[in-house]
Amino acid sequence: MCRRQVENGTIVSPAAVSGFQKRRGSIIGAFSLQTVTFAVAYYAQNSGILNLQPADEYCQNQNNESSCTRADLFAFETACGVMLFYSAYIGMTSWHITKTAHKSIPSTREGRLFGHIKDGEQLMAVVFSLQSWDLIVSMIIPELNSFLFLAHHFMASLIAYFSLEYEYVHHYALFAGGVSEISTIFLVFINIAKFFPPQDDTPSASFIFICQVCFAIAFLVYRIILWFKVTIRLWSDGLSALKDGTAEKYRPGKSYVLVTFLLVNALLGALQVLWFTEICTKAAEILLVSPGA
Repeated sequence: MCRRQVENGTIVSPAAVSGFQKRRGSIIGAFSLQTVTFAVAYYAQNSGILNLQPADEYCQNQNNESSCTRADLFAFETACGVMLFYSAYIGMTSWHITKTAHKSIPSTREGRLFGHIKDGEQLMAVVFSLQSWDLIVSMIIPELNSFLFLAHHFMASLIAYFSLEYEYVHHYALFAGGVSEISTIFLVFINIAKFFPPQDDTPSASFIFICQVCFAIAFLVYRIILWFKVTIRLWSDGLSALKDGTAEKYRPGKSYVLVTFLLVNALLGALQVLWFTEICTKAAEILLVSPGA
């Protein structure tokens, strides 16, 4: 919880315990779990147990196209999917079901910015591990090392570290790092289908179509509509706390952390709009294709 002591009219800032040190075991555990999941999925695809056939375009630069399995792509998506599912579970449960994200802190600006939420601390440990792992592995897989995605991983891991270490914006972090990831779970299956296309008119193809519809709906709801609704309140809370000195009173010398949150939030919001534009363009292409084409 965010607490202040008042001595002779002077506000004494509550000490924020280093969440990074406290959650170090969880971070190592999550990083290890993702690595093990990657290794198991890689072996299953590379050894032929799964025998998913990659699209030709993802085998063109392989040394031996006849034995191209692209186990790296399958393993990456699988490992990320496991952690994203857990992140979404924590966020959705805390935000919508138990409502811990709302009830465990004062319903005030100070509560939302500085209030400690156990679920938020747990989630930020997972997000830091996930995004750091993604950043490292994405650098060595050509299809995944675009500037935008690497920048996204870096920014997400940075704000997760700040939130965890300085006990900052747990309330907002639960939405950004947990609730909004519900759309990404569907994207994992879509990406796997992009790398390993299912045959037409099969149950797998039908499942992917359902995932595409669910992804578009979830993205619109959580990463556009609700994202900007929450963003407006974050900026209102953040700017007023910076303006009247509340941020410095609660976290002396750490106002730059709140500024970083606001800037990264703006950049991530811009990315959301960019990606949603691409989603709409792709959806329009599908809808405009004639049945006989």
